[in-house]
Amino acid sequence: LNIYRWQPDMGVVDLKSTNFKQLSDEFEIFRYDFYQDGPDNLPHAEIAVPIIAEGIVSAIVVWFDLQMDAETTYSTSPFQDCNPHIKQGITYINELKVSPGARVPLIAVNKGADIVFSIDENALRGSPFVTILPLPRLDPAWREHAQKTEELTKSLQSRMQVASEFKAITQAALKMAIQPTNFGLDPQIATKFCNAFFTSVQ
Repeated sequence: LNIYRWQPDMGVVDLKSTNFKQLSDEFEIFRYDFYQDGPDNLPHAEIAVPIIAEGIVSAIVVWFDLQMDAETTYSTSPFQDCNPHIKQGITYINELKVSPGARVPLIAVNKGADIVFSIDENALRGSPFVTILPLPRLDPAWREHAQKTEELTKSLQSRMQVASEFKAITQAALKMAIQPTNFGLDPQIATKFCNAFFTSVQ
């Protein structure tokens, strides 16, 4: 995994084609029933994850198993024979040096469109099996970029609550997609941005 990359939200990784070291067995985080559970019943989990190998925990990787019926399950697990079209989600965390015997207190919060992970570092202090690394191995530019992106996103979401601002912003997004070179943008990036933008505002 690219330990120098950092972002506060979940990204995408193709674990099947990635060099990594697995430090825990697979474990279930959430179980969600689409027939019974709704948006007001999003799960929250606190899990003590047993460590099975020595190494440095730098990320949490997740996937889903979608049970269609009693006989059919669609999985995005990287440990199956086929390579699923939908890849895995990844969240980078502050690094921990661990050894077998450690139990990492993982906190997972389902926010609907995203899952937010954190580690209860206070519960780890004094553990002989865990060392909280004081200097995370990340490129500060990634953190700065992620923070600026988050600030711009919040500002944009706030402005779009006003009808006149919403119209102006959507028109600007269309112009960037139709004539990206006029704004000094890469056409492929502009197209991806426009698709993501209008998908999010539907």
